[in-house]
Amino acid sequence: MNRKASWHLVGAVVAVAILLSLAGCGGAAAVPAATASPAPASQSVQAASTPGAGPAAGQAAAATAAAGPAAGGAAATSASQGSQDTGTRTITDLAGRKVTVPAQVDRIVPIHPIGAYMVYRLTPDKLVSVDRMFKQYYLNKDGPKFYSDADASRLAALPVTAVFFEGLDPEQLLALKPDVIVTIVQHPNLDEFASQIGVPVIAFNKDSMADYARSFRLIGSLVGNEAEGNQLADYCDATLKQVADATARVPPEQRLRVYYANASILTTPGPGSIMGSIMDLAGGNNVGKDLTDQYNEDIEVSLEQVIKWDPEVIFVGTASDKQKIMSDPGWQDITAVKNDRVFVRLSYADTDGIEALMGVVWAQVKLLHPGDPAFDAQFAQKMQEFYQLFFNHELTAAQITEVNP
Repeated sequence: MNRKASWHLVGAVVAVAILLSLAGCGGAAAVPAATASPAPASQSVQAASTPGAGPAAGQAAAATAAAGPAAGGAAATSASQGSQDTGTRTITDLAGRKVTVPAQVDRIVPIHPIGAYMVYRLTPDKLVSVDRMFKQYYLNKDGPKFYSDADASRLAALPVTAVFFEGLDPEQLLALKPDVIVTIVQHPNLDEFASQIGVPVIAFNKDSMADYARSFRLIGSLVGNEAEGNQLADYCDATLKQVADATARVPPEQRLRVYYANASILTTPGPGSIMGSIMDLAGGNNVGKDLTDQYNEDIEVSLEQVIKWDPEVIFVGTASDKQKIMSDPGWQDITAVKNDRVFVRLSYADTDGIEALMGVVWAQVKLLHPGDPAFDAQFAQKMQEFYQLFFNHELTAAQITEVNP
């Protein structure tokens, strides 16, 4: 299973699980988003001298996009109150649950790949295990190289658990002796799971791009690294503000109609999914905005429906998907095909996972400034800054433009 299909499986299974759970409960003048940058690459976060110490082993020196709209806003999404008498503190997670955790958290078991990424980024020594989706996505030898060799080796040596939506083995989780388990707010029957497992469970969120910043602040508070948690959150917030400001300069009636082909060329995400929201955030007019299955990432549509929508831009996941569209006679009267505006999403800036932050910047460049070398160069610089700060890993020029075959 390729990594794109893996992420879509998560969305599909979660949608089914949530439904079952509920049933059981009875233009081009815009300012470029890539122009503002947090700091020269040389100031980006550096790893500690210990081999394999991970991207967050030392204190980051990068100055990110200064204050950002949510600077210092950790208290808006998570609250932590300590008790010296009991050696515990209370954290409010992004599901709104007040969870009592140890005052000192040393062992964390995430059961969602983004949770594992965030824990490792902020406190590598406290990450006890990774889930199978993390291994399949971030450590896939045939996929993008997100981590340095040292970090990839260190992560690959960790125990692997099931993922939050299926196959969890409570005995395995408890055998890892976690102080805290990190999951996502969409975890089916979250409160029941937390009660049964008998270990504090903290839930982060990734429903929207803005949720990534809130989640960084939450995990930073949990692991005792608020400085870097807030730094990464500020970068997310500032980048999204740049994108939103550029979009605001394009009158709604001038925004191009966009079709997002997801797992196949005839599936598209619901408007409430992170992929669906990215198209509007980047300055497009999502042709699927009226689809009723809000959070489904792979809604099947007919070619007749796509023809009726007549998108002016199409985003696809692989080069082979683009070839199918460009060579199929049934697609030839669609405006995007006639104008050769079918774009393959980038391997290192796709529209899910933490790298979706770069995916939305890339999408805006393609929507507002296609083929403009100046904006392409600014985007490449933004990509380097992002990967150095978020993964402590420098990309090659080829990786910046790499697409899935």
